[in-house]
Amino acid sequence: DKNNYILSNYVEIDLKTKYILAKPFFVFNFGDNSWVSSNEAANRDDIYFAKHSIASTCEVNNPDWKIVATSVKYDKSKKWIDLYNPILYIKDIPVLYLPYLGYSLDKTRSSGFLKPLFGFSENEGFLFTQPYYQTLGLSADLEIDPTIRTKRGKGIYSTFRFVHSPTSKGEFKIGEFRDLEEIPPKKEEKKRKREES
Repeated sequence: DKNNYILSNYVEIDLKTKYILAKPFFVFNFGDNSWVSSNEAANRDDIYFAKHSIASTCEVNNPDWKIVATSVKYDKSKKWIDLYNPILYIKDIPVLYLPYLGYSLDKTRSSGFLKPLFGFSENEGFLFTQPYYQTLGLSADLEIDPTIRTKRGKGIYSTFRFVHSPTSKGEFKIGEFRDLEEIPPKKEEKKRKREES
């Protein structure tokens, strides 16, 4: 198509089952300058498989960063990709390894859970927020953010966003946080109480 440029030395196509096998396989996307190179790629229906794949958005011959995976599974209908044993390289130095990484390639707005937020503070303890995003038609959405702070309490916040026209938009925020009945004293207060007693 107009966005992708595909190279391969050997291609096998079964016209009855629509099975395609390519060795080696290279695809370049002109839209975002991303590329994927694999030793072997195959597909059945809308599911694509690849072995020993390298992906990046940098120069092909000497990329500044790349992700190398032992195998890849891409579901075209769901726009979902699974990477098995991915390793992030900066130049030729491995920086991060994960046994599995899966993510959506769908850029359309859709409802679902967003990236959680974790944190820790001496006064408030462990912090956890799990946002949920709900689309409300083409021009509005709602985000709900339940929050827990183990030493302080819990709460919930929500943000309603809308677009009225190409030049006007707005948002409403509302929330409530309830502190624990007894907030644990800070270190200095604990030390002072010990010295007084």
